Amino acid sequence: MERRVALRATGGRWTTLVDLLVVACLVLGTLFVWRTRILVPAHQVLFGAMDLFLYYLPAYSYQAARLHEGALPFWNPYQGAGVPFLAMLQPGVFYPARLLLLVFDVPTAMHVSAVVHLLLAGVGTYALCRRLGMQGAAAAAGCIVYSTVFGFRQFYMPSFLESGTWLPIVCCAVVSVVQGSAWGSVLALGLAGAMCMLAGAYHIALYVVYAVLVLTIALACKGEGSGVIFTRMGLARLAVAGALAVGLAAPQIFPTLAWTSETVRHVSALTDAQIMPVESPAQIVNATWTPPQHDAPYARVYLSALVILLALIGWSSNGAFGAVIGGAGIVAYVLMLGPGTPFFGIYRLIPGLAMVRLPPRLIVLVAFFFAIGTALGVTSLMRVGSRFSTGVRRAIGLTLVGSLTAVLVPPVSNSSQLPWTVPAAYFRRSTHVAMALRNYADGGRVILPADSLYPRIPHRLGMIGGFQVLQDYDPLSSRRLSAYLHAVIAKPTPSEDATHPFKGHVPGVHGLARPELLDLVSVRVLALPRGAHPPTRVPPLRPLRVGGVPWPVYENPSARPRAYLVGGVRFVQDDAAALGAMLSRDFDGAREAVVVRSPGEAGSDPSLAWSGAAQGSAEIIEERPERVTVQFTADSRALLVLTDAFAPGWHVTIDGERQRLWQTNHFVRGVIVEPGRRRAVFSYDPPGFVPGVVAAALAFLFVGVAVVTRYKRQR
Repeated sequence: MERRVALRATGGRWTTLVDLLVVACLVLGTLFVWRTRILVPAHQVLFGAMDLFLYYLPAYSYQAARLHEGALPFWNPYQGAGVPFLAMLQPGVFYPARLLLLVFDVPTAMHVSAVVHLLLAGVGTYALCRRLGMQGAAAAAGCIVYSTVFGFRQFYMPSFLESGTWLPIVCCAVVSVVQGSAWGSVLALGLAGAMCMLAGAYHIALYVVYAVLVLTIALACKGEGSGVIFTRMGLARLAVAGALAVGLAAPQIFPTLAWTSETVRHVSALTDAQIMPVESPAQIVNATWTPPQHDAPYARVYLSALVILLALIGWSSNGAFGAVIGGAGIVAYVLMLGPGTPFFGIYRLIPGLAMVRLPPRLIVLVAFFFAIGTALGVTSLMRVGSRFSTGVRRAIGLTLVGSLTAVLVPPVSNSSQLPWTVPAAYFRRSTHVAMALRNYADGGRVILPADSLYPRIPHRLGMIGGFQVLQDYDPLSSRRLSAYLHAVIAKPTPSEDATHPFKGHVPGVHGLARPELLDLVSVRVLALPRGAHPPTRVPPLRPLRVGGVPWPVYENPSARPRAYLVGGVRFVQDDAAALGAMLSRDFDGAREAVVVRSPGEAGSDPSLAWSGAAQGSAEIIEERPERVTVQFTADSRALLVLTDAFAPGWHVTIDGERQRLWQTNHFVRGVIVEPGRRRAVFSYDPPGFVPGVVAAALAFLFVGVAVVTRYKRQR
């Protein structure tokens, strides 16, 4: 170690020049592979890339619209009768890359972000390997492994790529902290750690924590920095960095944590079937050795025999450090195989992993530890070559880097069109459909068929077209929405142990057993699945002509307006009782509503329960995502119903006075009003956001104080 430090001290300028040259080659190589293997072959939309069209493109389009309005997207009124957009996490509202939406159109911003993160992942891996004392060729080898095994396999899922990009950068900062660098490294570690969480892939952020733990242990076993890290000052630095990361990410994390209590996804351990609903260990093992014959998403991991051999050499020839890194890499690979292996019990013992679906996502750790192992292996072989001459050592390094490139780059492939490669005409159909559905809905909602997970007409089309859809497509979907949609089709709500979780829509359904429930959430347009027959009703559904839609479309004349008054109120104890009351034969949704008491509330004021016909009118006069104003006139005491999703954070005022907001008809909002002509304002404040901002402000204050203090010391 002392010899390596001396070499750097005497040859710093030459080392810097070589590093710049190598990094330039890596950047140019990444751009070349991106163009020739990703962009040029794209010619059709395949399943692997569909989330780019179904999830991320609509989400970024909505966020771009809000940013151009000078506002943050706290609430999304266009999906699921309203969902908390900020709390959905995966769009990464506060992630800095979203600022690209202010500069470019949405597809171009997605393209630029993908390329930048691929480059950042490669350069970060190179910097980490150099920081660990490896030669330039060895660091380049590590960069190639991490970029091809992880980076080029994840661009279909932007949040995964963005979070995983920061893993080598975080670890590079950890090495600096462990080696006793100044507090600037602590700040860098905190900032990089916050980026992992802000990008939106919570499981990748969890894996990064474990990678940091493994690397810290490896460095301590090596003896490097052990005298620094296991002191009060060393532990304090890591604690400060962790607190800084959480504080900076708090405006995103706190609202997400607050929303999880309202979603179908629980935070307890999952069953084996939920953890791994697809693939088998044999498929993953086969993909490890066999070059993929299809696009990147289907090849979970392709390490190749060369990478495995070099990693084994590197791990075995670098003492305790290599043993720890190698052990972690092997464990991550074994756990990635999922249930069905004799080692899967370890997966459940590691805190947090059993709450995460799809163990193959551990590919980020596998790629990372194998990249370090490969770099160590190249370093060891170059060290053997140095016994002969410097030229032999360099020839070995260049040969190994070239061999890795020849083995790992060709399997990188993509034949799917991407949002930034499709011609402009591709989106014309969805634009035409969106305009037609918005006009027919006329302020009401649309329900799309279960098979509408199609790139041009997705469930989240409302976010692009500006109309409201009852369904959604998101892992953190509302449990009330799940229960309501299953009641519409007369199916039981899936249990928490269901293999496939509810994602905002009910697939495989061709019948609406309870269409009257759609009336109560203002569903005015129904696009039914192919071959489905409309329910028999009075008045009947009216067929509509919507060009470009491959399903029959109908108008529902019985849909209630978004805001209306009722004179009858029934109080019930919980959500299940509310649905039961609404499905009873004596319930008339045009005359009465069901109101849910708060949990633990023994009863309500008897004067609040009444029956009778409400005389009056209600009209939405102002509507923004986080604010809806209703002008109403009531001749007697009534319940004003707004058929938008009930969720924590919403509150209501009547003529400026705060009133209680009631969970109405299981899923929507209501407020009790007195006679007269009045104005109700429904406003949304995202739960957890204010405490998150306070935490972020304290984190920024700490950063500012640290920077000023360091500047003064340097002066």
